[in-house]
Amino acid sequence: MDAAEFEKRARDPALNREQLETLKVNALAKGNREFAAIANEVFLDRFPTSARKRGGATPTTTNFDGRTEYFSTGKDAYLWLVQRFRERRQGLLESQDRWHQRAFEGKTRRYFAASPRELFPEGSAQLEQAGNCSELPGGWYANVNLNHGEKFDILLRLAAICQLKYPDDWDFRITGATKLLTEKQAAVVFGERLLEELRNL
Repeated sequence: MDAAEFEKRARDPALNREQLETLKVNALAKGNREFAAIANEVFLDRFPTSARKRGGATPTTTNFDGRTEYFSTGKDAYLWLVQRFRERRQGLLESQDRWHQRAFEGKTRRYFAASPRELFPEGSAQLEQAGNCSELPGGWYANVNLNHGEKFDILLRLAAICQLKYPDDWDFRITGATKLLTEKQAAVVFGERLLEELRNL
C-alpha cells in the first residue's frame, strides 16, 4: 500500500475516531512515520475541536532583521513573521517551482493558498471553522490551525527560501513553550553552529 492508498483508506467516512487513532498507532508501531503523519492530519481534519485543546493566548516575542515585536498570541506573531518573509522575497508564495511549493504543503493540507478552500482537503471539518485560516495581504490565505512547533517548522522553510538564519536574522519565542519546541529550536541553533565550524575547517 502506498501513501495515496493509505490516505484514501484513512479518509473513509465510515471510520470513527478510535479507528483513526488505531491507524496512527499501528503505523508508528511498524515504523512508518509517513503513514502515521497522514493518519494524524486526517484525524485533525475530522475532529479538530477534540484533537486540539485550546490553551488560551500565548504571548510571543519575535525578531526580524533587528526589529523586535511583542504579540499576545503565537498566531499573530506567526502571521507577522510570514509577512516579513514575503516582504524580503517578492513572489515568495506565488512561485510555481515544484520544490518551492512543496515547502508549503503538509501530508494532506496546504499552509498557504489563494483561497481558504484550497488549504484543507475536500470534506474537511476545518473548512467550516472560520478561525482556521487568516487572510494575508495580496489575496493569499494562511492555515493557522497549527501548533507552535508546526508554525516554527514553516517559518524555517520560509527562512531557507529567503536565505535567512535562525536566530541571527529572525526569532519566534513562545512564552512557556513546550519542551519539544524548545528542544527543536536548540537543535536548529546547534546545527547552524556545527555547519559554521565545518565551513571554517
